[in-house]
Amino acid sequence: MRLKVPYEITEVEGQYFAVPMEGAGGMIRLSKTARVIFELLQQETDEAAIVDQLSRRFDADRGTLEEDVRDIVAKFREKDLLC
Repeated sequence: MRLKVPYEITEVEGQYFAVPMEGAGGMIRLSKTARVIFELLQQETDEAAIVDQLSRRFDADRGTLEEDVRDIVAKFREKDLLC
């Protein structure tokens, strides 16, 4: 899976936003974890690889990370951002 279109991620006053670089669509506000997932989805990947990357960056239980990734990816799918 990956994002359908490329996005630029920007930080404004400690908050993260994804802005599409082509096509229609608006800004998407991202949490710190969602920002990392969004960056990883710029290229083809899967949920297991995302969890592996997050476990290297954050001090969190793997089960918690798996649940977070599942939830965030589901939200991205609902917004039709992934292919």
